[in-house]
Amino acid sequence: MRIADMQLVYDYNYWARDRILSAAAHVTPEQYAAPAPYPYGSLRGTLLHTLDAEQSWRNQLQHGSWTP
Repeated sequence: MRIADMQLVYDYNYWARDRILSAAAHVTPEQYAAPAPYPYGSLRGTLLHTLDAEQSWRNQLQHGSWTP
């Protein structure tokens, strides 16, 4: 894989993440925590999962190890 390809993947990830966070900023606290049929149970759970995944990959790429 070329560096330009990896940059494209990262750019897309940041673009999608920023759109999701912008939309999430407009929900009520009740909507944020409400149970939902998402794989992580709620908008809150989904956002926590994406943050954790991004941080885990960053640690792996920067330090060569996974951090619990």
